[in-house]
Amino acid sequence: MSHKATIRLLLSSLLGFDPRRYRDNLDQSPAALNIVDFRGPTRARLTLFNDTSHYDLTPDTPRARLSPAWCRQDEGSDGSPWALWRQDDNGNRALVRTLPTRAQAEAHLQEFESRHHKQTYWIAPSADEPPTSSS
Repeated sequence: MSHKATIRLLLSSLLGFDPRRYRDNLDQSPAALNIVDFRGPTRARLTLFNDTSHYDLTPDTPRARLSPAWCRQDEGSDGSPWALWRQDDNGNRALVRTLPTRAQAEAHLQEFESRHHKQTYWIAPSADEPPTSSS
């Protein structure tokens, strides 16, 4: 596992193009899987790129087996709002919007991630300071 900047440097070096043109040649989603096949110390080829199937099918929370107190806190029904945060490639974090429930925040998160932006998005209980990204 590695960060996107490290992957950019490795892939551009192995595939032989200028790393400054990485986004022009290849672009990837956060937490994407890439596979490089080596036929020798100097011959590499990209056999899988930007596979995100491992997080496309995130299982639902088993709410029927959770205590009511857990569900209330999780859904934000106690009146606590949830925040949707964004972090760009330079590490700058910004609040995108605050939503009344976790379910609404998750829906907005999925909408932003489906657009394949270059930023990282996550949700957290609303607070004054941005929490750390989980990715």
